[in-house]
Amino acid sequence: MTRANDRRLRPTLTVMRHATGASAAQVFEHVRSHRIASRDDIAVRTGLSIATVGRTVTAMVEAGLLRESEAAVRPGATGRPGVRVEVDTERHAVIGFHLGAERATVALSDLTGAVLAHGTVGHPVARRPDLEQLSRAAATLLGRLSSREPVSVGVVGDWVSLGLDSFDVAAEVREVTGLPVRAADHIAATAAADFLHRANGAVGTALYVYGADSFGITTTVDRTERVELHRSLSLEHFPHPFPSDSGPLCSCGRSGCLTALAGDEALARHLFHRRAIEAPRVASVYESAGDPVVLAELRHRARALGHVAALARDIMMTPDAITDRVVLIGRAFTACAEVRDDIIAAYREFSATVAVPVEFGWADASDAIVACTAGLAPVIEDPMAVAPGAPSRRGEHRLSASRTNAGPAAVVRPLAARRASA
Repeated sequence: MTRANDRRLRPTLTVMRHATGASAAQVFEHVRSHRIASRDDIAVRTGLSIATVGRTVTAMVEAGLLRESEAAVRPGATGRPGVRVEVDTERHAVIGFHLGAERATVALSDLTGAVLAHGTVGHPVARRPDLEQLSRAAATLLGRLSSREPVSVGVVGDWVSLGLDSFDVAAEVREVTGLPVRAADHIAATAAADFLHRANGAVGTALYVYGADSFGITTTVDRTERVELHRSLSLEHFPHPFPSDSGPLCSCGRSGCLTALAGDEALARHLFHRRAIEAPRVASVYESAGDPVVLAELRHRARALGHVAALARDIMMTPDAITDRVVLIGRAFTACAEVRDDIIAAYREFSATVAVPVEFGWADASDAIVACTAGLAPVIEDPMAVAPGAPSRRGEHRLSASRTNAGPAAVVRPLAARRASA
């Protein structure tokens, strides 16, 4: 297997649980998932020695990754091991780029993934997104948060439909910003946002089924000592379970494909042609869910979505890959509360194997949150490696400072060396 193939098989996100991997990763994940923790609690939960935890926490506090909490001492505890810490949400920022066909979202979050600022940058359809322009937009947002140092970047997109190679995009963003970069497929990144923010690292192996303008699946694989969130499998050309002979042709030239019949944009066009909504906008579909015609179409699609979720679960359920739960994510599944019961009923009706619990994912997973979640991956996997001043980043800072003020340097200096040049 080539090194390139090794990179392509790397999980979108790895969350460390027990005494494996970098001690800082284990400490950060425990504090992140519990929101506040004492040193002795961290030692008990991770299996690390109290001395290792003490040294690691001290280093992470000095690096601005953690801070001692105002609720400083655990009740009944004495000494430093009882002093509680939390993620420092004031000193650093994560940058997120979510690339779309006509516009890109640029966002900043703190180290918990809470979005601090965001904006959009438009670009002509079928034109490659201008990554330097997006980085300048990030620098502008960062300039409004003058006390923060950027530590990493997440870049999210539907790479196939955009015609982009995610690794090439990540390399270019790293070159422009001088920061660690994680590129992620938008379906896997949406699942990662649900896993980190809503499920908060729930144990077990989950199958995520995504539906919006496109469809796909991804999995979180529980390996006891770590959880890996893997890349997604597209269901764009998966056959619609109830195809219409008069339905529109898919981009592949065939009829009956799931996205062409049940995607949000396809549904908006269909309802506009039926004069049920005033404009062929996805937002208009959900805003008009109270209209009988629109609701009837949403219920018809809900039955198809539940059927597809059941088929996907049955396909993925093998003796070697037991799914503990199914999580339905994306606007098509979560945006209309009125049809959720229809989705669940169809899922149960068409499931061919043993019943597996099904739940709806986070309805508030915006493009900004999803992109910043991808940017959190390097922080979660090795926090000290991305902290300003880490050995792995010194060369990048020197490279940034050595550039002229023309071209990418105008982006890099505000992003990666803003404090140094202040």
